[in-house]
Amino acid sequence: MNNIIIVRAGSTIWQEDDRLQGTVPLPITGAGQEILHKIAAVLIQTHPDCLYSSGNESSGASADFLAKHCKLKARKIAQFKEVNCGLWQGMRIKDIQNRFNSAYKKWRKDPTSITPCQGESLGQVETRVREGLDLIQKKNSGKTVIVVAAQLVSAAIDCVLTKTPLEQMWQFADKQTPIRNYKIDDAGEVSVVKYNSDLDMTPVVTTE
Repeated sequence: MNNIIIVRAGSTIWQEDDRLQGTVPLPITGAGQEILHKIAAVLIQTHPDCLYSSGNESSGASADFLAKHCKLKARKIAQFKEVNCGLWQGMRIKDIQNRFNSAYKKWRKDPTSITPCQGESLGQVETRVREGLDLIQKKNSGKTVIVVAAQLVSAAIDCVLTKTPLEQMWQFADKQTPIRNYKIDDAGEVSVVKYNSDLDMTPVVTTE
């Protein structure tokens, strides 16, 4: 049985300004650090064995912050880097809507149908996310593993773990849930640990 805890990286000034961050590395804001403090307190209670992130974007800074509080080493895994959104990166969402209205609507309806110019397709993202998950599970059998990831790639990880089509990625990306916990048995079946609130990890129901 593997226990994988997905933590969404802390917010940056671009995210708080409603900009699409993508792979651009930015520091965590004060508000983002406050949330990470609360997350760290929760994670310590789970007695985690290891912590991974891409080491880039906001996930690297978030992972370093959490690793320090959990007394772990922040390990890097390139497969969990944020989705490259190409020329849309850095733009306010409202400006993307105005300039690329049709493409943006399609991206929101089915993110697998559109790849932003000079960006990365979700098919490529799914391939590398599966590779990353296979790697950390093989290396950490029976352990509790924390994965810190930025908004879109963390949603892609959720999709892969729950066997949800990537066409439905936004149902995870839009929730802003800071912690998700998945238990994976030896047969590869996944159960979702539900909690009383986003930052209260007292289990309510252990399977879905």
